[in-house]
Amino acid sequence: MDLHAHFRPEQSIGKLIAQASPRIDLLTITEKPDGIDRAILSYDCALEKLTEEGIYYYSLGERAVAVDTPHGLFYLVRGMEVPTTDNQSVVMVGNRERYQADYFSVPAAITEAKRTGAFPFLDHPLTIGGVPLLFFRYTTADELQQRREWFQAYKVAGEGCNAINTLWMWRSNLQARKVMKEEGVTALANTDIHYNWKDVGKARTSISKSAIGAPFTDEQLFSALSQSLSAEQRCNVQIEAGYTTAFTFFWSMGIPALGELASSLYQK
Repeated sequence: MDLHAHFRPEQSIGKLIAQASPRIDLLTITEKPDGIDRAILSYDCALEKLTEEGIYYYSLGERAVAVDTPHGLFYLVRGMEVPTTDNQSVVMVGNRERYQADYFSVPAAITEAKRTGAFPFLDHPLTIGGVPLLFFRYTTADELQQRREWFQAYKVAGEGCNAINTLWMWRSNLQARKVMKEEGVTALANTDIHYNWKDVGKARTSISKSAIGAPFTDEQLFSALSQSLSAEQRCNVQIEAGYTTAFTFFWSMGIPALGELASSLYQK
């Protein structure tokens, strides 16, 4: 599985599935609140593209579909990266609605996800984004302690590998895995790719297919995911760490961030 990835609106869904299906069986089309980032492929738009490109799919409900591929069934699921008031985003896999940025606290976002049958996790919990020029920074001691407290209180999963945390940030993945092991929660691996669809699945999380079975509804699928990725089942979860290249990082993250910084300076 790659549970955290972003794509361009013009992305061919057929090419994306052809690229991803040899590596993974389940992909989250991860949206963001309006105005948080550049235009991102939405889950609903992905379904429209399946129809436009003549790709037959099985609907499991409003939040998941399955597509036949030469490598077996491939699941596309709805997800959303929700920035909170605590300077930490919560990814909801299987959200039922769109949320605003900075509306929830982290505890409230976790509670909302579970209430609606989605699977929540903290994305790159030991790095802080949105820092000009650097784009990411490490957590402070206070921020690290806060994340430990969330792990302890809510047993929420987190990213132990985020493929965008490359170059000077790779150590944050190692630290995140160490912290989550100490706190007894599940560590996930995702790409968090921003538009470079050829890297999908470069970091991935694996569980036994028997744990998921053959779900007929999205409720069954997300219930099985939540159970299989729970803290109690963390020893049965395997992750494969992978990283984007320096070129990909600066092309998809650095150049846009510099452009946004230059634009803001010009406006001032």
